[in-house]
Amino acid sequence: MDMNSMKATCDVNAADISTNCTSDMMIGTESALKCTTSVVEATRSISQAARSITKCMRKQAHAMKSKQTTKDAVREARATTELKKKNKTESMQ
Repeated sequence: MDMNSMKATCDVNAADISTNCTSDMMIGTESALKCTTSVVEATRSISQAARSITKCMRKQAHAMKSKQTTKDAVREARATTELKKKNKTESMQ
């Protein structure tokens, strides 16, 4: 094998190695991009879930507040009724 032939073989091998390396890098980049996309989608889902949970908690808090207000109103009405009965009984004596 002469020097020119060896150089040509070496150049072909170097080009082949470079092509394989570039291909591997592209595959790696594609994998990283897919991973990043998955993370973004998961983050979006988590964000939507958090918004749903927050919305639900607000509704629940509002419902509990309304119930509490109703309970307070009933309690106050009973107390007023008891007070009126007591005052009526005392005034009759």
